[in-house]
Amino acid sequence: MIQKTGLSERQFTMLLVTLLTAPPLINLPHSLVQLSKGDAPFTVIFALIYALAFGKYLVWLSAKYPKKNLFEIHEIVLGRIGGTLINLVLLLHIFFVLLRNVRLFNYFTKVIMLPKTPTEIMLLLFFLVLIFFGLSTIEVSARVSELFFPVQLLAILALPFLLISQFSNFAIEPFFVNRLPLVGVAGLTSCTWFGDIVVMGAFLQMMASKTQLKASFRLGVILSCCILCLFLLMMVLVYGPNITENQVYPSFSLAMQIFITDFLDRVEMFFVIIFFPGYFLNTALVYIAMMLGIATITKSRDYTRISPSFGLLMLLCSLFAFRGLIDLNLFANYGLPVFVIFIEPLAIPLVIIATVITERKAQAAGQAVSKPDEKEQADAMTTSGAAQGRGGERADSSPAAKRPPWTRKKWAQATNSFVALACLFTVVGFATGLDYQPVAAGCALGFFVSLIVCLYCAMKESKRALIEAANT
Repeated sequence: MIQKTGLSERQFTMLLVTLLTAPPLINLPHSLVQLSKGDAPFTVIFALIYALAFGKYLVWLSAKYPKKNLFEIHEIVLGRIGGTLINLVLLLHIFFVLLRNVRLFNYFTKVIMLPKTPTEIMLLLFFLVLIFFGLSTIEVSARVSELFFPVQLLAILALPFLLISQFSNFAIEPFFVNRLPLVGVAGLTSCTWFGDIVVMGAFLQMMASKTQLKASFRLGVILSCCILCLFLLMMVLVYGPNITENQVYPSFSLAMQIFITDFLDRVEMFFVIIFFPGYFLNTALVYIAMMLGIATITKSRDYTRISPSFGLLMLLCSLFAFRGLIDLNLFANYGLPVFVIFIEPLAIPLVIIATVITERKAQAAGQAVSKPDEKEQADAMTTSGAAQGRGGERADSSPAAKRPPWTRKKWAQATNSFVALACLFTVVGFATGLDYQPVAAGCALGFFVSLIVCLYCAMKESKRALIEAANT
């Protein structure tokens, strides 16, 4: 299907962070703390590794087949029948994600703000706005995200300072002492929530530069994991693991603990208003991705035509999907994760093998699949940077001559190094937590510092990718 719109690197990153953080902040912390207690912040390393690997897989497919989304790539690689079957399974996954996200926000709104409003009316209004967004392109959602995402990020960064008076250092200690099987289950649960990254496969064709696409995936995933880790850490510091695991909406309860003055009450409602656009954009992103998949299977050139009818169909499905909040929580944290664990690991190797076979057949027939010259561009940029450095030495041979900046590849290597260091701190922490608690405390500190430095390196990598793409 032809798409004439495009996304910038910044827009793609904002949409990805919105996709990966909005629903988990409502429901996921409760389950992670229930399983891994005070070690819940360290379970995000599982989601980080999984999402980075899946993002690399999507970038690899996009490099093999430029200007194609994931649904179209499946049909090219696996043929009409095989590609349609894989796409139907992928659509089923996105369908479950859409139902989960819609009802999560519906129950949250009903419990917190509008307990007497009928569920049918709330869902009808929600889907009317979704249909309106579905009549436009993803570019509209990206522009709206650019307006609200900076405000949401500032609100998240302000939370630790607003809650610092409520922190208790004894609530999170000791470190790395919980049972490894339960921590592993919590890690798998976080991985399956971050499996929503597959939705971004529907928008691979929106990015012209594959270097920027890779940098956007990496920065978006790392920033999402840092946000989730920050919320888990604040919940444990404020409430402790025992209270957090028994709360339905611990993120909202966290905002309720903000006490600025005696007369400024209900500060948490300001945070609900700030985060509402982000959650709606998350649902709109999944909604448009599913329509793109349907349009690809049906060979339609304009998915916006099906938005009204598809929105009404999803409205009916949402009304009858779950009997209550308990059923929704069981599905979100136990049912859907099992589906994701079994489907995605089976589909990915199949697509990779089919892609390699298709490429070899094309090479044997003298019609090799076109590959982007990303490596040549990087080499050219390195050579250009070296030439500029040599020119600078000619102009100024003094020892104070400015060194050339790091390339994107060097920043990517630094990012990978600190991700590996965070994994090492986690392993050493669980190996020593029961016997040498000072060492475990040092590993916990090293884990958080590694995540922060990793985020900084990913930001520099994204900036260099933008510069290198502009110079090619």
